[in-house]
Amino acid sequence: MDFGKLTDIEGVDFSLPPEPVRTRALLERAGRPPEVPWLVLGAPAWARRDWIGKLYPAGASPRDLLRHYARVCGAIELNASYYTVPDEHVLDAWAAETPPDFRFCPKLHRGITHDAPLVQGVAAAAEFGRRLRRLGDRLGPFLVQLPPWFTPAELPALDAVLGALDGPAHVEFRHAELFRKGVLHPAAADLCERRGAGVVITDVAGRRDVCHATLTAPELMLRFVGNGLHPSDFTRVDAWLARLVDWRSRGLRRVYFFVHQPDDHVAPELLQGLRERAAARGIPVHTPRARGQLSLL
Repeated sequence: MDFGKLTDIEGVDFSLPPEPVRTRALLERAGRPPEVPWLVLGAPAWARRDWIGKLYPAGASPRDLLRHYARVCGAIELNASYYTVPDEHVLDAWAAETPPDFRFCPKLHRGITHDAPLVQGVAAAAEFGRRLRRLGDRLGPFLVQLPPWFTPAELPALDAVLGALDGPAHVEFRHAELFRKGVLHPAAADLCERRGAGVVITDVAGRRDVCHATLTAPELMLRFVGNGLHPSDFTRVDAWLARLVDWRSRGLRRVYFFVHQPDDHVAPELLQGLRERAAARGIPVHTPRARGQLSLL
């Protein structure tokens, strides 16, 4: 992941911003969440042969990597859909290879969000949503990743796209004008809350403004970018787990925690460290269940 990447992280303040009033109020309205595993772990890819012997069993066949991935991760940040909208037969195959409570979280195609003004992508967003619903129950929330040049003036286009998707979504904002002192622009937050959409929090070294603390829905998508297993990767994980436990106690229902690394070869180590630290805190991590078992998501 190149967004916010730094080659030298010395001097970076990785502390989390204080909780804004909006987040506190939203959690108060959310009420007590159900007692189910609520931390859903994942990565941005599964077809990584260099994860064989680490995240996957030694000797695993490349054609079986999705099945192995879905045994250890509860969701996938589906970056592939940003580059190519999957054909229906591909979606059918993915659904057949994963448990019923595994979730694909598809990133909107770049033709909608990046290659033209967002206002021109409303019809394409509707078609994207229709196509991805082929996944059925395995479809998780859409990831609407906006480009760095998307400004507050373009929020009406985002409103139209969210309506066209017609499904749960989380929005990742990147323009600096949309953040101030750890708080998302109120107009952007108002829009997302009205649409029932979450706001992505991205924790990355080179853009501390996008590591905000604004919640617009009782569900969070956290994109966590490590620094090659630097010790700060794990102290940051600890800080996030403490905050998530607090938010969970006040109404947060589910967290999609997607880990990234500048070189994703070491993403399995970060995932394992995250899982171990969650277990040490008694946090129930969602693990996809075999066919025929009750789904908790």
